[in-house]
Amino acid sequence: MEAHPLVTRGTGVDRVECLRLLSTWRTFTFIAAESGVFLDIRRPLFDQLPREIHNIIAISDAQKVG
Repeated sequence: MEAHPLVTRGTGVDRVECLRLLSTWRTFTFIAAESGVFLDIRRPLFDQLPREIHNIIAISDAQKVG
């Protein structure tokens, strides 16, 4: 998923809401591709990241090899 601060500002909906929705279906780990920052879905997205465009990767915990 691409996350852009202008979209958040324009819609008034934080992109973390998309991550929360995905998390209702199964457990995921979310990572900002550019920085490798692991995201916390309890916090607004851009409180955790610089105000830039980010590509967010969702990794299903069910698919992790461990």
